[in-house]
Amino acid sequence: MDKVLRPERLEVDPNSSEASCEWLHWKKTFDNFLNALPSEGLDKLGVLVNFISPRIFQNIEEAESYDTAIEILKTMFVKPLNEVYSRHVLATRNQQASENVDEYMQALKSLSKHCNFEAVSAVQNRDAYVRDAFIRGLNSTWIRQRLLENKHLDLNTTYDHARSLEVAIKNAEAYRVSDPSTVYAAAQNSETQNDETSCDIEKISATANSACFSVAERNILVQNVQPEMCFVSSVIKKDIS
Repeated sequence: MDKVLRPERLEVDPNSSEASCEWLHWKKTFDNFLNALPSEGLDKLGVLVNFISPRIFQNIEEAESYDTAIEILKTMFVKPLNEVYSRHVLATRNQQASENVDEYMQALKSLSKHCNFEAVSAVQNRDAYVRDAFIRGLNSTWIRQRLLENKHLDLNTTYDHARSLEVAIKNAEAYRVSDPSTVYAAAQNSETQNDETSCDIEKISATANSACFSVAERNILVQNVQPEMCFVSSVIKKDIS
């Protein structure tokens, strides 16, 4: 029986996106294998060492007990769940073009396992739903990203963080506008644009004076274009003054 239940050697990369899933499956098969062995005098730590790769063994070689070794491995492969991010992923997961309805439903159920759903009151359920909708609907990608970095957030904390981040963005923008170096750079850019505008007018005038146009056509071209170019120049000057 123990040969039938013998697990594969654990060689999972802890940084893999599937590390947690593969570890949980391997741990279950290993437990089944241990239960099939005679319990008297069983060296669980020794058995464990025989079923992990040398690279993984380096992390538990100093462990003095089986429970300590398992706890180290669990920490390696099972990362702390980010409830806020997991619920955002679930709420924004759309059916893929290659998925049928059954596959899509299974994908949603799989994602829901990381969302830490619990039996809560109607008010708590409402607040959690409003929080998720609030984060999902934010215009600022940066604010959304910062909120999703938190493992746990209630509605009020989410709102407070979002307001603080929004104020920080506005303050940074105000500082950028009032920074003398920024104004100087804008002024230099305006001078360059003015030079380009003058060159454009000169080019148009030269074109109008070419033999391709009659006298009347030349006058119409210059009269229509030159005021528009001058208007653009005046707007640029006004923006930086």
